[in-house]
Amino acid sequence: MSQSATIYRITEDTFKKLNSALSDFVPHKNCIDYEVFNQTHEGLQYMLTKGQPEKICKLFMAIFYPPSLIGGPDTTRDINDFDNEDWEALEAAVAYLPPTEVKEIYRTLAPLDEAFLKSSYNPKEMNREEIYPRVWGEGYFTYETILEDFINLKQLFKKASEENNYLLSYVG
Repeated sequence: MSQSATIYRITEDTFKKLNSALSDFVPHKNCIDYEVFNQTHEGLQYMLTKGQPEKICKLFMAIFYPPSLIGGPDTTRDINDFDNEDWEALEAAVAYLPPTEVKEIYRTLAPLDEAFLKSSYNPKEMNREEIYPRVWGEGYFTYETILEDFINLKQLFKKASEENNYLLSYVG
């Protein structure tokens, strides 16, 4: 089974509805649009954060793994104290980026271009570092694929930034 990441773009009104009826929410039926990163999200994250200062790394890590959650357990507690109910709640939680964070990420992401991406793409290094799926440079996992996803990621963040949208992230 392969892992992918999907980022959904939603309006503020939709976010408010999600907040009040999490169990009834179906992302693909309630979003403006979305992008699926089929097994490339870890590679993109690695390439975006490679050699960057900690502050920028933290911003780019939030693209696929936002720290804000709707639902879920009390995340201020120590993870070692979680019980089965906490883990089940965490699985049902929705990770999201509010518009302010979307804009901050986009401001940092926007100036990055194809030359930046190409300089960060090293399939041997990515495989050695065990960046999922650990077959970079083979078959589907080429520079061209990751470039296409990079362009789509930037476009999604641009639209969300311009339209003051929330972004929901699902990885699995």
